[in-house]
Amino acid sequence: MHKSVAGLIPKRALLAAIAVVTVASTSVLAVDHTKLDGRMSGYQYLTPEIQALQDDDSLNPGMTVLALGEELWNKVEGAAEKSCGDCHFDAEDRMWKIAARYPKYLENIPGFGEIVGLEEQINWMRERKMEAEPYAYESDEMLALATYVAYQSRLLPVEVDTRGISQWFYNHGQELYEEQRGKLSLSCADCHEDQKGNAWLEDRLSEGQSNGFPSYRLRWESLASVQRQIRWCNELVQAEPLEFGSEDMLDLTFFVRWRGRGLFVESPAVRP
Repeated sequence: MHKSVAGLIPKRALLAAIAVVTVASTSVLAVDHTKLDGRMSGYQYLTPEIQALQDDDSLNPGMTVLALGEELWNKVEGAAEKSCGDCHFDAEDRMWKIAARYPKYLENIPGFGEIVGLEEQINWMRERKMEAEPYAYESDEMLALATYVAYQSRLLPVEVDTRGISQWFYNHGQELYEEQRGKLSLSCADCHEDQKGNAWLEDRLSEGQSNGFPSYRLRWESLASVQRQIRWCNELVQAEPLEFGSEDMLDLTFFVRWRGRGLFVESPAVRP
Protein backbone atom coordinates (compact mmCIF):
# COMPACT_ATOMS: atom_id res chain seq x y z
CA MET A 1 0.00 0.00 0.00
CA HIS A 2 1.21 3.48 -0.83
CA LYS A 3 2.09 5.72 2.08
CA SER A 4 1.85 9.48 2.29
CA VAL A 5 4.73 11.69 3.39
CA ALA A 6 3.45 11.32 6.94
CA GLY A 7 3.24 7.57 6.45
CA LEU A 8 -0.42 7.44 7.41
CA ILE A 9 -2.56 7.95 4.32
CA PRO A 10 -2.55 5.83 1.15
CA LYS A 11 -1.03 7.76 -1.73
CA ARG A 12 -4.14 7.67 -3.89
CA ALA A 13 -6.19 9.06 -1.00
CA LEU A 14 -3.60 11.76 -0.44
CA LEU A 15 -3.72 12.87 -4.07
CA ALA A 16 -7.50 12.81 -4.02
CA ALA A 17 -7.52 15.02 -0.93
CA ILE A 18 -5.14 17.46 -2.57
CA ALA A 19 -7.32 17.51 -5.68
CA VAL A 20 -10.33 18.50 -3.57
CA VAL A 21 -8.40 21.44 -2.20
CA THR A 22 -7.57 22.53 -5.73
CA VAL A 23 -11.04 22.44 -7.26
CA ALA A 24 -10.24 25.50 -9.34
CA SER A 25 -7.36 23.72 -11.07
CA THR A 26 -7.14 20.70 -13.36
CA SER A 27 -3.93 19.57 -11.66
CA VAL A 28 -2.86 18.77 -8.12
CA LEU A 29 0.35 20.66 -8.84
CA ALA A 30 -1.52 23.91 -8.19
CA VAL A 31 -1.04 23.20 -4.47
CA ASP A 32 1.49 25.62 -3.01
CA HIS A 33 4.23 23.03 -2.75
CA THR A 34 6.69 25.46 -4.29
CA LYS A 35 7.82 27.40 -1.21
CA LEU A 36 9.61 26.19 1.88
CA ASP A 37 11.70 28.02 4.49
CA GLY A 38 12.30 30.96 2.19
CA ARG A 39 13.29 28.75 -0.74
CA MET A 40 11.22 28.56 -3.90
CA SER A 41 10.87 26.15 -6.79
CA GLY A 42 11.49 27.43 -10.29
CA TYR A 43 7.71 27.33 -10.68
CA GLN A 44 7.49 30.58 -8.71
CA TYR A 45 9.64 32.36 -11.31
CA LEU A 46 7.49 31.34 -14.30
CA THR A 47 5.06 33.56 -16.12
CA PRO A 48 1.38 32.79 -15.47
CA GLU A 49 1.15 31.34 -18.96
CA ILE A 50 3.92 28.79 -18.34
CA GLN A 51 2.56 28.00 -14.89
CA ALA A 52 -0.75 27.17 -16.57
CA LEU A 53 1.02 24.67 -18.84
CA GLN A 54 2.49 22.87 -15.86
CA ASP A 55 -0.71 23.03 -13.83
CA ASP A 56 -2.80 21.28 -16.48
CA ASP A 57 -1.64 17.73 -17.20
CA SER A 58 -3.53 17.77 -20.48
CA LEU A 59 -1.41 20.72 -21.65
CA ASN A 60 1.93 19.87 -20.05
CA PRO A 61 4.13 18.75 -22.98
CA GLY A 62 6.33 16.71 -20.67
CA MET A 63 3.48 14.34 -19.88
CA THR A 64 3.56 12.91 -23.39
CA VAL A 65 6.64 10.77 -22.61
CA LEU A 66 5.03 8.83 -19.77
CA ALA A 67 3.51 6.28 -22.14
CA LEU A 68 6.94 5.58 -23.63
CA GLY A 69 8.45 5.43 -20.15
CA GLU A 70 5.89 2.83 -19.08
CA GLU A 71 6.54 0.84 -22.26
CA LEU A 72 10.28 0.86 -21.58
CA TRP A 73 9.68 -0.14 -17.96
CA ASN A 74 7.97 -3.31 -19.16
CA LYS A 75 10.15 -3.97 -22.21
CA VAL A 76 12.22 -7.17 -22.09
CA GLU A 77 15.77 -6.48 -23.27
CA GLY A 78 19.30 -7.78 -23.07
CA ALA A 79 20.88 -11.19 -22.75
CA ALA A 80 19.17 -11.72 -19.39
CA GLU A 81 15.80 -11.28 -21.09
CA LYS A 82 14.47 -9.09 -18.31
CA SER A 83 12.59 -5.83 -17.98
CA CYS A 84 12.66 -3.26 -15.19
CA GLY A 85 9.27 -4.54 -14.12
CA ASP A 86 10.50 -8.12 -13.79
CA CYS A 87 12.59 -7.10 -10.78
CA HIS A 88 10.76 -4.03 -9.49
CA PHE A 89 7.21 -5.04 -10.46
CA ASP A 90 4.64 -2.22 -10.67
CA ALA A 91 6.36 1.18 -10.84
CA GLU A 92 3.57 2.98 -9.02
CA ASP A 93 3.96 0.61 -6.09
CA ARG A 94 7.75 0.22 -6.00
CA MET A 95 9.11 3.51 -7.37
CA TRP A 96 6.85 6.03 -5.66
CA LYS A 97 9.60 7.51 -3.45
CA ILE A 98 12.77 6.50 -5.26
CA ALA A 99 13.43 9.55 -7.43
CA ALA A 100 12.87 11.89 -4.47
CA ARG A 101 16.04 10.41 -2.93
CA TYR A 102 18.39 10.78 -5.90
CA PRO A 103 21.20 11.70 -6.40
CA LYS A 104 22.58 9.67 -3.52
CA TYR A 105 25.77 8.05 -2.34
CA LEU A 106 26.01 4.36 -3.20
CA GLU A 107 28.79 2.30 -1.69
CA ASN A 108 27.68 -1.30 -1.70
CA ILE A 109 26.92 -1.70 -5.39
CA PRO A 110 29.99 -2.97 -7.31
CA GLY A 111 31.50 -0.19 -9.38
CA PHE A 112 30.00 2.58 -7.26
CA GLY A 113 31.54 4.44 -4.36
CA GLU A 114 30.30 7.80 -5.35
CA ILE A 115 27.26 9.96 -5.95
CA VAL A 116 24.87 8.38 -8.41
CA GLY A 117 22.00 10.07 -10.21
CA LEU A 118 18.82 8.46 -11.42
CA GLU A 119 20.22 8.14 -14.95
CA GLU A 120 23.35 6.36 -13.73
CA GLN A 121 21.27 3.99 -11.62
CA ILE A 122 19.07 3.16 -14.61
CA ASN A 123 22.10 2.34 -16.75
CA TRP A 124 23.72 0.28 -14.00
CA MET A 125 20.61 -1.84 -13.78
CA ARG A 126 20.46 -2.20 -17.56
CA GLU A 127 24.08 -3.30 -17.82
CA ARG A 128 24.40 -5.49 -14.71
CA LYS A 129 20.91 -6.93 -14.26
CA MET A 130 19.44 -6.93 -17.78
CA GLU A 131 22.75 -7.31 -19.66
CA ALA A 132 21.47 -4.65 -22.03
CA GLU A 133 23.13 -1.66 -23.64
CA PRO A 134 23.07 1.52 -21.53
CA TYR A 135 20.99 4.45 -22.69
CA ALA A 136 22.81 7.52 -23.98
CA TYR A 137 22.47 10.65 -21.90
CA GLU A 138 19.56 12.82 -23.11
CA SER A 139 18.33 10.09 -25.44
CA ASP A 140 14.57 9.77 -25.85
CA GLU A 141 14.69 6.47 -23.98
CA MET A 142 16.68 7.75 -21.01
CA LEU A 143 14.55 10.86 -20.63
CA ALA A 144 11.30 8.92 -20.95
CA LEU A 145 12.23 6.25 -18.41
CA ALA A 146 13.80 8.73 -15.96
CA THR A 147 10.71 10.93 -16.20
CA TYR A 148 8.42 7.95 -15.72
CA VAL A 149 10.29 6.93 -12.57
CA ALA A 150 10.43 10.53 -11.31
CA TYR A 151 6.70 10.90 -11.93
CA GLN A 152 6.04 8.20 -9.34
CA SER A 153 7.50 10.57 -6.71
CA ARG A 154 5.45 13.56 -7.84
CA LEU A 155 4.21 15.62 -4.89
CA LEU A 156 6.64 13.96 -2.50
CA PRO A 157 9.38 16.02 -0.83
CA VAL A 158 12.96 15.85 -2.05
CA GLU A 159 15.14 13.96 0.44
CA VAL A 160 18.93 14.24 0.47
CA ASP A 161 21.13 12.21 2.79
CA THR A 162 24.38 14.02 3.59
CA ARG A 163 25.38 11.85 6.54
CA GLY A 164 28.67 10.00 6.81
CA ILE A 165 30.86 9.82 3.74
CA SER A 166 28.14 11.58 1.72
CA GLN A 167 29.28 14.79 3.42
CA TRP A 168 32.53 14.75 1.44
CA PHE A 169 30.66 14.72 -1.87
CA TYR A 170 28.30 17.41 -0.56
CA ASN A 171 31.28 19.62 0.33
CA HIS A 172 32.84 19.10 -3.09
CA GLY A 173 29.53 19.93 -4.74
CA GLN A 174 29.26 23.12 -2.72
CA GLU A 175 32.77 24.12 -3.78
CA LEU A 176 31.79 23.64 -7.42
CA TYR A 177 28.57 25.58 -6.87
CA GLU A 178 30.49 28.56 -5.49
CA GLU A 179 33.42 28.37 -7.92
CA GLN A 180 33.61 31.19 -10.46
CA ARG A 181 33.97 29.74 -13.92
CA GLY A 182 34.35 30.72 -17.53
CA LYS A 183 35.24 33.95 -19.23
CA LEU A 184 32.46 35.71 -17.34
CA SER A 185 33.87 34.53 -13.99
CA LEU A 186 30.46 33.64 -12.60
CA SER A 187 29.47 30.88 -10.21
CA CYS A 188 26.15 29.11 -9.82
CA ALA A 189 25.68 31.09 -6.61
CA ASP A 190 26.33 34.41 -8.35
CA CYS A 191 23.30 33.85 -10.56
CA HIS A 192 20.95 31.69 -8.52
CA GLU A 193 21.43 33.31 -5.14
CA ASP A 194 22.73 36.86 -5.60
CA GLN A 195 20.74 37.60 -8.78
CA LYS A 196 17.65 35.43 -8.37
CA GLY A 197 14.53 37.13 -9.66
CA ASN A 198 16.45 39.42 -12.01
CA ALA A 199 16.12 39.29 -15.78
CA TRP A 200 18.42 36.98 -17.76
CA LEU A 201 17.95 36.73 -21.51
CA GLU A 202 14.16 36.54 -21.90
CA ASP A 203 13.52 34.95 -18.49
CA ARG A 204 13.99 35.57 -14.78
CA LEU A 205 16.81 33.92 -12.91
CA SER A 206 15.42 31.35 -10.52
CA GLU A 207 17.08 29.75 -7.51
CA GLY A 208 18.25 26.92 -9.74
CA GLN A 209 16.30 24.24 -7.89
CA SER A 210 16.24 20.77 -9.45
CA ASN A 211 12.98 19.39 -8.04
CA GLY A 212 11.27 19.67 -11.43
CA PHE A 213 13.77 17.68 -13.47
CA PRO A 214 13.56 16.00 -15.88
CA SER A 215 11.72 19.09 -17.11
CA TYR A 216 10.25 20.12 -20.43
CA ARG A 217 12.23 23.13 -21.65
CA LEU A 218 10.21 25.32 -23.98
CA ARG A 219 13.43 26.84 -25.30
CA TRP A 220 14.60 23.43 -26.51
CA GLU A 221 11.15 21.99 -27.24
CA SER A 222 12.15 18.83 -25.43
CA LEU A 223 12.62 17.23 -22.06
CA ALA A 224 15.98 17.77 -20.41
CA SER A 225 17.84 16.41 -17.41
CA VAL A 226 19.38 18.63 -14.77
CA GLN A 227 22.78 17.65 -16.18
CA ARG A 228 21.90 19.18 -19.53
CA GLN A 229 20.67 22.29 -17.74
CA ILE A 230 23.97 22.63 -15.88
CA ARG A 231 25.93 22.22 -19.11
CA TRP A 232 23.83 24.96 -20.70
CA CYS A 233 24.58 27.24 -17.75
CA ASN A 234 28.28 26.47 -18.24
CA GLU A 235 27.99 27.58 -21.84
CA LEU A 236 26.25 30.81 -20.84
CA VAL A 237 29.20 31.84 -18.68
CA GLN A 238 31.56 30.67 -21.43
CA ALA A 239 33.01 27.81 -19.41
CA GLU A 240 33.88 24.28 -20.49
CA PRO A 241 30.72 22.26 -19.83
CA LEU A 242 30.98 19.53 -17.22
CA GLU A 243 30.84 16.05 -18.72
CA PHE A 244 27.65 14.02 -18.39
CA GLY A 245 28.03 11.57 -15.54
CA SER A 246 31.40 12.92 -14.41
CA GLU A 247 32.32 13.06 -10.73
CA ASP A 248 32.15 16.86 -10.74
CA MET A 249 28.77 16.83 -12.44
CA LEU A 250 27.28 14.32 -10.02
CA ASP A 251 28.67 16.02 -6.92
CA LEU A 252 27.27 19.33 -8.13
CA THR A 253 23.85 17.84 -8.82
CA PHE A 254 23.95 16.31 -5.32
CA PHE A 255 24.52 19.71 -3.72
CA VAL A 256 21.91 21.37 -5.93
CA ARG A 257 19.40 18.71 -4.95
CA TRP A 258 20.18 19.35 -1.28
CA ARG A 259 19.36 23.02 -1.77
CA GLY A 260 15.84 21.95 -2.77
CA ARG A 261 15.32 19.51 0.10
CA GLY A 262 11.70 19.44 1.18
CA LEU A 263 10.37 21.00 -2.01
CA PHE A 264 8.01 18.66 -3.82
CA VAL A 265 9.04 16.68 -6.88
CA GLU A 266 7.31 18.31 -9.89
CA SER A 267 8.65 16.23 -12.77
CA PRO A 268 7.82 16.65 -15.51
CA ALA A 269 7.88 20.36 -14.76
CA VAL A 270 7.69 22.97 -17.51
CA ARG A 271 10.43 25.57 -17.72
CA PRO A 272 11.18 28.37 -20.24
